[in-house]
Amino acid sequence: MVKDPTSTGELNDAETRALRTLIDYAAARKILNRQTMLDACGMSAKALSDLYQRKSKQRQKDIVRYVKRAFDEHGDVLDPWIKPAYAFLFQSDLVAEDDSFAVFDNEIRSAAMLTDKDVAEFCAEYAGRYRFFRFSARKRRTARQGVEYDMVSGRFEITPPGPGGVAPRFAGRFGEAETLAHTNEQTERGVIVPFGDAFCCFGVEYGPAVRKPIYLYCKKSAPGSDYFRALVTRKYTRPRDETGTVDQVLSSRVIYVREERVPEVVRNSDIKYLEASDIRFLKTEFGIDPESLRNTVSDRGRSVLFLED
Repeated sequence: MVKDPTSTGELNDAETRALRTLIDYAAARKILNRQTMLDACGMSAKALSDLYQRKSKQRQKDIVRYVKRAFDEHGDVLDPWIKPAYAFLFQSDLVAEDDSFAVFDNEIRSAAMLTDKDVAEFCAEYAGRYRFFRFSARKRRTARQGVEYDMVSGRFEITPPGPGGVAPRFAGRFGEAETLAHTNEQTERGVIVPFGDAFCCFGVEYGPAVRKPIYLYCKKSAPGSDYFRALVTRKYTRPRDETGTVDQVLSSRVIYVREERVPEVVRNSDIKYLEASDIRFLKTEFGIDPESLRNTVSDRGRSVLFLED
């Protein structure tokens, strides 16, 4: 059982130092945004400073829960040396929680008429690590270089079902646009349902204090292929103007390429937003024109976004 360090009152000196260490680390790694955290918890920067100095415990419980949620959602990307601070504050090892999608397994087996053979064949062909590439919902520009970053890249992994599970699982990680070419780390995970010549992924996208639904319709490739195409539908938050943001639901064409087939310079790059030239290998290695990933829908409500070959 994970301890709530605020359950017996305010944090002591050591717990407060651990909390500050976790917040500083998470902000540096873009696991959370400090201002977004303060806004979500109804705090000012001064109130957080007072909390650090133990002058006040205003919103202390909210901050602790916010930080714990951010770390729980990013447990697989944390540096080993930060985990003891988490363990000290919450008296718990940072381990993966129970599979929150397991409740769907029986419904999926019944609705999709999945057999163990179906799942085994799918996993034999598609399990593994991928990199995905798609056009960004909006272009980013660096003031220093004047380069437009209009493509987003991220990680994606397909795994067999765990003990007692029925459907395969997926997990992903990518950057969400912030200012310039910087990104906030986002994760996603869910279940996969094979259907004939396609498979569907139903899941949740996680970010700092945010959970959004995500859906992928994936077209199976020829046996032995190292990539597959998909249409992805997800929630997207964009700036409205100086007064706030507006939520939209959008669909994108996406290409998923096995990680080992992605050039090392792209695979090892920390840049999440790329130019089309950075994925020119799709054309040379697979005969795929990156321009085919562009959305060409027009006439709102009267056009179809095709999943092209």
